[in-house]
Amino acid sequence: MRSPVAAVLATSLALASPASATRLAPEEAAAEQAAATRVTVEPLTLEGAAEIEVRERLQASLAAGLARAGFLTERGDAEALVVRATVRVVERDYELAIKLIDARGRVVVDAAETCTICGVEEAAALLEAQGPRLATKLELVREQERLQAERDDRLARQREALARQPILVVRTEPAGALVTIDGEDVGPSPLEHPVSAGVHLVRVRLDGHVSEEREVTAERGVKQRLYLHLQTSPTALPPTRLSNGLLISGGASAALGLAGLGLMTAGLVIGRDVERDGEAQVAALEAEGRSGLEITDALAELRAKGQRANTMAIAGGVSGALLLIVGATLIGVSTTRAVRRVGVSPSAGPGRAGLVITGRF
Repeated sequence: MRSPVAAVLATSLALASPASATRLAPEEAAAEQAAATRVTVEPLTLEGAAEIEVRERLQASLAAGLARAGFLTERGDAEALVVRATVRVVERDYELAIKLIDARGRVVVDAAETCTICGVEEAAALLEAQGPRLATKLELVREQERLQAERDDRLARQREALARQPILVVRTEPAGALVTIDGEDVGPSPLEHPVSAGVHLVRVRLDGHVSEEREVTAERGVKQRLYLHLQTSPTALPPTRLSNGLLISGGASAALGLAGLGLMTAGLVIGRDVERDGEAQVAALEAEGRSGLEITDALAELRAKGQRANTMAIAGGVSGALLLIVGATLIGVSTTRAVRRVGVSPSAGPGRAGLVITGRF
């Protein structure tokens, strides 16, 4: 005796028309991929209609669509996908919803359609058409899962390869030394850097310290650790009290020199303004008909202001330049760690005056 599902399936296959088969042919391309997919069909849920004939007709169409798509209908198979269909009837509208649910209760794919102002036969045909569409969607989902599995597998192999790759751990005292492996700068210490198995030449260098070089052998799956204590370079002596004093004096002298240059700039600006004002006043006086001593007397105060500005500019320029030279020299001397003795003394002579810096280096 055949089961009700088998009887419904046989009836639906007999009712399927050639026109319907022709219409679904493009979607049936996915049937070959779904041929091995086993499904368990739950009884169709019908809302809004109570006629048993309507339910049976729709159930038969659902089974026919699944068979057309290549699904194998099984009963009691725990691993089979569950087909859960719901049809909601609102006046003459049929709302169809079908879900494929896996053994974990996860909705793998679903399909939904609405047949507006339809009869039972039209709704049944639309429900039957959902089988191939489910097969197409299922194939897309399986393809995505396959691609994701391939990506996960590649990542796992990469992680495994990295776990087997030798790692070189370099630490220095003091830290911050530039690490070079086989002639390639890889970064400041401390660092961990993957290398190939075999012998490698490691070099570290840091300003003010003696560079170090080591040959290490890296083994697969092993972290090779290298600790280097860098010796201070003989020429990199710590600053002395004398060099600190010279640095401070040089900075102060340079600051005063900059102030002197600022004074010179101010004098030049004032002189320029005085010259411009003088030209304007001469033009005005000449326009009034004055000349000679009258103009000279009228510009006496302006002329005195210009002379003061010139004096300020000259004094600021000379003193500023001198102080800048002295400051730069003292700063340069203070940064030379090997200074032994430096002296600064005034120097004067016929037509000259200045400072003399002496030192032994």
